[in-house]
Amino acid sequence: AGNGALVQAPVLDWATLNANTGFSGADLAKDRPLRAVAALPLHTALVLSLRAAGSDDFVDAVGETNALSGGNGNANGSIIGEARGGANRCKLTVADIVRLQSALRCDLFEAPSEQATEFMSAKRASRAVAASSRMVDEVVERLETDVAAQTLLIPVQGAGNSELRRVSARHAASLAGRAVGFTLSGVGVGESLEKRFEALAAALSELPWQKLRVVGGTGSPVEVLEGVRLGIDVFETSYPFDMAEDALALRISSNRPKLNLREKRYHLDRGSLVPGCRCEACASGFSRAYIHHLHNVHEMLGTTLLAIHNLYEYWTWYEQLRQSIRHSQFPVFASNYYSAASESITD
Repeated sequence: AGNGALVQAPVLDWATLNANTGFSGADLAKDRPLRAVAALPLHTALVLSLRAAGSDDFVDAVGETNALSGGNGNANGSIIGEARGGANRCKLTVADIVRLQSALRCDLFEAPSEQATEFMSAKRASRAVAASSRMVDEVVERLETDVAAQTLLIPVQGAGNSELRRVSARHAASLAGRAVGFTLSGVGVGESLEKRFEALAAALSELPWQKLRVVGGTGSPVEVLEGVRLGIDVFETSYPFDMAEDALALRISSNRPKLNLREKRYHLDRGSLVPGCRCEACASGFSRAYIHHLHNVHEMLGTTLLAIHNLYEYWTWYEQLRQSIRHSQFPVFASNYYSAASESITD
């Protein structure tokens, strides 16, 4: 499960059950995530999230009526999930997914949707938005009113198309009384930052501010700062881990926000990863030269140590961000970041 970075929601950890966590459609249908759920630490917000595109397990939609499918498609209002490698294909209808939520009792439940992407034609993206709206309607119809109001997140689709985002957001807003909030899905799949922020702004302008607003697929400091400015409450992201896999150590509030430990300059650098950092990787004395070596020989420990550091650095920065929001100092906080990092929104 992935940790999400929370800005204003009073939750410590955010764990999402979806295809990217390694669970397939077949696993979900057989309630196999239950063992993983039991192993989660206390104070973790568990989120059930199934989307059709953008993962290996829940494949793209080509059907017409609420149909999410692969291959030749279907018209039965179902998601076809398959384990990695293409085996164990399994249909999951909207009814199945609602029953799964009833069994798991996740803290938050994102209604299934067809994820529109920047790589789709306008006509196909429009069909994806329409199919998502129909599935949301069915979920709302099947969920008990009090359960939906406490747990349901309504997806807003549309990729980088501002008009499609508005259409999807208006439909979602019409159901606001039956949901705890909204997820802005299909973000970060091919669109430019400028186009992404325009589409998010269009969608958010249609959504009630009193409800929780969640976005996935973003996570860089620039994206987070602009997202907060637009009114995003929660960012579900793997950004610290993605940076670790690329051998990048985060130093967010500095004039050099990332260190590339694959660079040859570090092969004899005996200094600590980030001087003054109190994360376990830095406090244990692992040098830049050692982590440089680990990454060059493709040793998993190198990624692990950077993930430990990056997550600590990321959470520390988020706590500073929360404090700036609480004390009405967010514009100053954002300005200081851009001054230190010499970044702009269009970088």
